[in-house]
Amino acid sequence: MTKTSLWQNIIGYWRQQNLVIRAGVTLAEIAAFEQKYNVTLSVDLSEYFQAVDGTGIAESDEHLTSFLSLAQIRRVDEWLDDSEGFTYPDRFAYPNCFVVVDHFMSSWLYAVQITRDPRNPSPVYRVTASDVPGQMEARSFHEFMTRYANDPLSIL
Repeated sequence: MTKTSLWQNIIGYWRQQNLVIRAGVTLAEIAAFEQKYNVTLSVDLSEYFQAVDGTGIAESDEHLTSFLSLAQIRRVDEWLDDSEGFTYPDRFAYPNCFVVVDHFMSSWLYAVQITRDPRNPSPVYRVTASDVPGQMEARSFHEFMTRYANDPLSIL
């Protein structure tokens, strides 16, 4: 499956779910995100966000999985901040990782590693927000999204 058809398959699945299909972001929006965090999106992440800007945190598929928009993405340590008086033991266990997927109101999260190197395949980690940090779920963002496209339950 080509990358373009992968994104189109995911968009088609979201349409079947009656989700609002968010227009992709511009290269300028990607550049602003990269500048803000001093990172470079991998080709896969860039193409995905140009094709569709996630579902947004307010919408989820039938399995209660939400794909954050580029504007909603934050580093794991920002997401798991202690502003509500709770300390997350694994808050700093995911260096260079950004939350991109929220399952069931943060029951667990998925974070993609984004560095300055655009050749980084952007591995995806499950964020547990517990004593034991989550493990790598996919070697690349493309692999993670391919699994999702083939079977949305496979990432849960």
